[in-house]
Amino acid sequence: MAACRPCERFITRGPDGKLWMNSGFFDNVRDNHGQDILLLERREFLRILYDCLPDKSPFKLGCKVRDITQDSTGVEVILENGAVERGDMVLGCDGVHSLVRQRMWDLANQKIPRIITAQEKTSMVTRWKCLVGMGPPAPALGERDMTVVHDDGYSFLFLTQPDKLFFFVFFRLEHEFCWPERRQYTDADAETLGCDYC
Repeated sequence: MAACRPCERFITRGPDGKLWMNSGFFDNVRDNHGQDILLLERREFLRILYDCLPDKSPFKLGCKVRDITQDSTGVEVILENGAVERGDMVLGCDGVHSLVRQRMWDLANQKIPRIITAQEKTSMVTRWKCLVGMGPPAPALGERDMTVVHDDGYSFLFLTQPDKLFFFVFFRLEHEFCWPERRQYTDADAETLGCDYC
């Protein structure tokens, strides 16, 4: 695939930078499953899909979903601007704390009361937060490698491609939480957190 190259090495290091492991994990994946693990930005993936569509007219971009209704003939999605889109199916790709997921729960409970329990809704527990970013390549981290650096209460994950670096910094939360609680972070929060650790 022209947009990305297959991953090669899986490297793990301790907090002091000492090498713990350097494995051919990605070769094992390819050998066992017949496919490579590829790194591709979500926006690039969506652009590739969109560019390949023979007819782009049915797609509404930049629209937020306000509500979803269903009847015996199909489903309607009501957009924030008041427009209504009708179809056979809704495919929700808007995350675990999403309106689409909430409407799926609501509709399931209308069909079979209490089928979606509070226990199910609270089964996804948030224990970590993450800074995510992308930058220019870092030759010391390789061209197609994954490097994980473990430390106490936080970890780094670097994924490299010849022309870019993806990075993730995971932080253990002092207090875990679950649905319906949801945390919102600002750019200033991210900046402060990044300056404290990076």
